[in-house]
Amino acid sequence: MKQPIKVGKKIFATKKAMLAHYKAILNSYTPNESLNKSDFDDVFNLLLSHPDAKDKVGVGIEEIRVSELKFNGKI
Repeated sequence: MKQPIKVGKKIFATKKAMLAHYKAILNSYTPNESLNKSDFDDVFNLLLSHPDAKDKVGVGIEEIRVSELKFNGKI
């Protein structure tokens, strides 16, 4: 049996459930919109699980915004 995935205080039964949670957060915002407190905390805790979290966070993060990804000038 697979181990649950813990991110911050949240526990996900599967990787698929975890990905769905974060995808739902990202898709609930318009480009350049800042995350609300609850979503910020969830995404920030996910960031803390990154191997280079210390470098990415630096002295802290004030806000997280959703942006459009442009590839070769296309959205």
